[in-house]
Amino acid sequence: MLWKDRFIDCSAIGTIYFDRSSKGKKGRHHAWRAEITVGGVRIRKRFQSYDECESFLIETVESNEGAYWPQNSVLSLRKSLYE
Repeated sequence: MLWKDRFIDCSAIGTIYFDRSSKGKKGRHHAWRAEITVGGVRIRKRFQSYDECESFLIETVESNEGAYWPQNSVLSLRKSLYE
């Protein structure tokens, strides 16, 4: 199940994408990236796998206990984890 598919009929919390950006002549990134906004601060991290990104986003949502996201999005995420 893709991250965005965990949020049925509500806005997704955070995003996951594959980063191929470059930093000039140093070469390109080839990594998965997870991005989430917590309290107005954007947090982005690179990971080797999609599953690591999901784990990071789930841990971030659980550690901040729905203080920053719509309740229906949090409930939809929790429901998807038990399916």
